[in-house]
Amino acid sequence: MGKIIKKSVKLRYTDEDIELLKTYYPFIHNEDLSLMMGRTSVSIGVAASKLGIKKCKGYLSFNMRRISGIGREKAPYRSSCFKKGFTPWNKGKRLSPEHKARLVQSSYIKGNKPYNYKPIGTIRKIVEYVEIKVDHGKWVSIAKHTWEQVHGPVPKGYVVFRMDGNIDNNNIENLCLMSRGELAVLNRWTSRVPPELREVQQLVNQIKRLTK
Repeated sequence: MGKIIKKSVKLRYTDEDIELLKTYYPFIHNEDLSLMMGRTSVSIGVAASKLGIKKCKGYLSFNMRRISGIGREKAPYRSSCFKKGFTPWNKGKRLSPEHKARLVQSSYIKGNKPYNYKPIGTIRKIVEYVEIKVDHGKWVSIAKHTWEQVHGPVPKGYVVFRMDGNIDNNNIENLCLMSRGELAVLNRWTSRVPPELREVQQLVNQIKRLTK
């Protein structure tokens, strides 16, 4: 024979139960209310949520860590917090010379350089692009650096473009300035234009922009 499954019967909240919730729920623990109302604490929490009833600030700040009336003992305050008037064990004590000597061994000294420090002028490769270190914590593409060594800083809104499309060809003869708008237009046609015609495509795009 199969097991007999008993269906749970949901007890509806009467008007009297709702008034009881409104009166006591903000201030009393759900476990205490469950003893008063004969319902589970989960059911009481769900009902209160549907009715929009919340715990008051006083309850949340204190009663969550109180000594429960149903045997769930909890410290009224955090046991790990410093209490008013607490004196730390090292108050008034100074470091001994031996301790200071040990700290110096593991401390950074002024002018200390980390093991992975790279001097200015170091070249690195990020994925497919080559960068050069121009200042502490500042790296720029080798193409931009090469251009700026000859023509000065790159104006705002412009980028250094390699005319033959070869990211490894950073010779000054292969570099030119291009606005970000022109670059966006060119990128739409790069895959369709042969390498030898890309410079022509760039000039065509510039003419179109000027004649608009």
